[in-house]
Amino acid sequence: MPTNVIVSDTLANLVSTGGFRSAVPSQGTCTPNAVTNGTPQTLSCNLGTLILNASATVTVVVRPSIATSGNRTNNASVRSTDIGDPNIGDPVLTNNNGSVTSAVTAIADITVSKTATPLTVPAGAPLTFVATVHNNGPSTAQTVSLTDTLPVNASFVAVTNITGGGTCGTVPVAGAVGGSLVCSWVSIANNSQFTVTYQLRPLNSAVGGNVVNSVAVTTVTTDSNLANNSATTSTPVTAAQLDILINKVDSVDPVDLGQSTVYTITVNNSGPSAGTNVVMTDVFPAPGSTPTATFSYQGGLTVNAGGVCVEPAIGVISGTLTCTFPGLSSGQTATVTYAMRAESLTISGATSGTAFNAANVTVNETETLLANNAVTHDTTARRFSVITDLAITKTVASGTLVAGHQIDYTLTVVNNGPVASNGAQVIDVLPAGVSFVAAANCVHLAGTVTCPVGPLAVNASRVFTLSVLVNSPYNGATPLLNTAIVDAPGDPILPNNTFTVSLQPPPPPVTVMPVPTMSEWAMALMAGLMLLLGMLKMPRRRV
Repeated sequence: MPTNVIVSDTLANLVSTGGFRSAVPSQGTCTPNAVTNGTPQTLSCNLGTLILNASATVTVVVRPSIATSGNRTNNASVRSTDIGDPNIGDPVLTNNNGSVTSAVTAIADITVSKTATPLTVPAGAPLTFVATVHNNGPSTAQTVSLTDTLPVNASFVAVTNITGGGTCGTVPVAGAVGGSLVCSWVSIANNSQFTVTYQLRPLNSAVGGNVVNSVAVTTVTTDSNLANNSATTSTPVTAAQLDILINKVDSVDPVDLGQSTVYTITVNNSGPSAGTNVVMTDVFPAPGSTPTATFSYQGGLTVNAGGVCVEPAIGVISGTLTCTFPGLSSGQTATVTYAMRAESLTISGATSGTAFNAANVTVNETETLLANNAVTHDTTARRFSVITDLAITKTVASGTLVAGHQIDYTLTVVNNGPVASNGAQVIDVLPAGVSFVAAANCVHLAGTVTCPVGPLAVNASRVFTLSVLVNSPYNGATPLLNTAIVDAPGDPILPNNTFTVSLQPPPPPVTVMPVPTMSEWAMALMAGLMLLLGMLKMPRRRV
């Protein structure tokens, strides 16, 4: 009769919390015998004495842990510490061991939590969400999917991060309102968690209300608790807070006459909210300014940040450049560049002059500071004051003045030395009776044509063509005098700095009497004879 009968069972792959539930023997005692934590447990039951043909049972309850559904095998053994087993011939004591195989279904507990930062957000400022998906186990959760139902009072920005090798298969385009964000993971192991980080911008319509955002998770693995599969945040929205500022610089200053400088305009949003419908306007010359130099628009426009611009015509000396940007995020900068050329100085004999450009920016939202929304930039045009002799000549293809016809003048500037020249300009004030038509590389303003000569080496020349139209009827002086001067301060020889061309109107037409025909001669002769006969028949008076 065996005494001190011991049953041993190594219980592995249990859930970590409360994995061992109970062990109830039909006789004797077991250790442990109540709920116990730990993934493995070693069960030992002392059944005491078993008489011949008697039996005893131990009922064991556990919570198995399994990554995926499958079979689970458990082995138990029995021995007596006092009496040897009579089955001496069996070295492995086969009948002292027993096992059972159970089909175990995987089960998990997927939870989701969510945070929104900041706790209160201005309209247009980024609102950052972090959704955390956690698996409480005990099994691995397979094919985990997160769906965020996006609010209709905020626009989507972007997914900035996803951990655990997850992917987001459904992502709204930037700026979209409403819709869903769907991200997934192939699996999430027991007691593991992954996150998705994404941003929205509350719309102005959300001011005074809340951005309410809900998220939910699912898994194909049996979920033991569906109550923790969703989460919602609610963030109060205040009025937008932003400051749009503008700045402008030039690449070359002072600028030699005939040369160009590149202007760079930067528009920055210092935030924290985004700005929408940002409009930059650049006007030249600046309204209310008194420029002493003339610059012309030369194009070469570049613009970023999705801006669309309306340009002035190439070569104009006054105009407006307007660029519109759909939006600027907090901290984002938009840049616009273009070229302008120094054309002339408005004061004859001056060595330099100044032009002014005025740029400003507007935005749909109310700003915290408006003083930095406008800037006036000045640029100096100059010419070198060198002692050299420049001469000008002026010719015209035809010396006759005909109303309604075009006159093409050729103006030629020659540098007689002794040094190179830079910064001279040709000035031609159009006389009454003609209208400006064209002059390549020159500027026409209120009847005055100005042409920058630019760098001119000794003995070199520069030619300009000036076309005018004679008014019809002609209302100018006779003869028509047109004078061009080369404006070059420091020129020691002044007589050759001026050249005048005189044009005479065509002579009046000569009236030519028509030659009578033979019949006309005969009729005239007959009329004469009749007149003579009439005179002979008249009565005579006596004296």
